[in-house]
Amino acid sequence: MNRRDTLGAMCGLVVSLAARPLSAQTSDGVFDALLAKYVKPGADGVNRVDYARWTASAQDLTSLYDYISHLAARTPSKMPRNDAFAFWCNLYNAVTLKVVLDRYPSHPFATSKARVCSIPKLTSALGGRSA
Repeated sequence: MNRRDTLGAMCGLVVSLAARPLSAQTSDGVFDALLAKYVKPGADGVNRVDYARWTASAQDLTSLYDYISHLAARTPSKMPRNDAFAFWCNLYNAVTLKVVLDRYPSHPFATSKARVCSIPKLTSALGGRSA
C-alpha cells in the first residue's frame, strides 16, 4: 500500500467514525450527503474516499467549503457537551477532507508544515477557542 492509499484509508476511517448528533441541521445533512456520495467501503473493509470523483465536482467542493464556513460561524462553547464534541469531530473531518482535496492527487502533508494550518486559522475565526 503506497502513501496515498494509506492516507485515503485513514481519512476514510476518520470520516466514517464522525459523531453526528447535529445531523438534524441542514448543513450537517449536506455533509452527510457528501460523505454518502464519496465514501465507500473497500474490498478490504476499510472505507475509502473517492477523491478523484470529488475533485471533479466543483459544486460538491463548494458545498464542502460552505459547510466549513457554516461551522466556523458557530459557537461550540455554548453547545451542550455532546453537540460540541460532534461539532469538533465534524470540523476536523471536513477540514481534513478539504486539505486532501485541495492538494489531490499529490500527497497533502508531505511538503510543508505551513500547508496544514487550516484548523488554527478556523479556531481563530471561532473566537480563538480550540478543542
